[in-house]
Amino acid sequence: MSEKPLVHQLQIMATDPSIDVSSLSSKALLIASKLKQSETIAWLNKEIYGYTDTNLPAYRIVSGTLMYKNPYHGLQPIMFSDSKSNDALSKIGIQDSISAIICQIKDPKDGMLISYVNSEIAKYINDNIDFPVPIAPLIQFTSGKFEHIVFSVRNRILEWSLELENRGILGNDIEFDISEREKAQAMTQNNFYGNIQGIVGDVSKSNVQQNFSGMVLKGDIDSLFDVLRRHDISESDLQELKCAIDSENTIPNRTLGKNVSDWIGKMVGKAISGGWSVAQNVAVVLLTGSIKKYYGIA
Repeated sequence: MSEKPLVHQLQIMATDPSIDVSSLSSKALLIASKLKQSETIAWLNKEIYGYTDTNLPAYRIVSGTLMYKNPYHGLQPIMFSDSKSNDALSKIGIQDSISAIICQIKDPKDGMLISYVNSEIAKYINDNIDFPVPIAPLIQFTSGKFEHIVFSVRNRILEWSLELENRGILGNDIEFDISEREKAQAMTQNNFYGNIQGIVGDVSKSNVQQNFSGMVLKGDIDSLFDVLRRHDISESDLQELKCAIDSENTIPNRTLGKNVSDWIGKMVGKAISGGWSVAQNVAVVLLTGSIKKYYGIA
């Protein structure tokens, strides 16, 4: 008796809760690779190996409580005076591989998980909250938020397999025939990502491109300013940046100097408060990426 078609095997795995999603993703990658569906392959590789960029599917943005570890009293909340800042800073993008996420679900502490914010956001928080010493801010959230990520990946794979079946693409043993491969190429591939989001905030409506830093030339301040102007940074803010750059001719240890870092922190603050019409995460990626490219340390 011959084995079930590949796509039916995938559907059985997707609807079996005892099959972990990392194994399911690997099976889906095998099928997508044989069908040469490039977008599906790219998405599955990111789920299997983790996301290296800051543009994440909407289901990988989790919200929780902004906190820090007090050496004497444990986790303590961080509160800003305005709710908009609290809401924006209480979201974080999860870039871990799906297998790493599954491992963390299995061992939560009191049903809770934590994830530290990135260095630029940490700097903004330290600059704007009166702590006696620098802190390492983190987001605490329920393990259910990670379970939702796992469910979303499983469900997207199932929906994709059903679409393949509807198109008459099933596979025989371990291969697909020419007709099935042609049908797969003609498919409008699923929107696996939903609204693309960054580390914090929705960037699906932003004109920021992942390769923006490629437009900046090392040592060419005009190319840097051209990129920043395209994202509505004012001339007065650009002049402040120029002064900060001029005051720091050398970059010790290939890191940004204090004045430039302070300028970035100020601009991130503008994004959070609404004074600059760019999402907070886009501000971080745009500014640090472009300026590091200018210095040749990207």
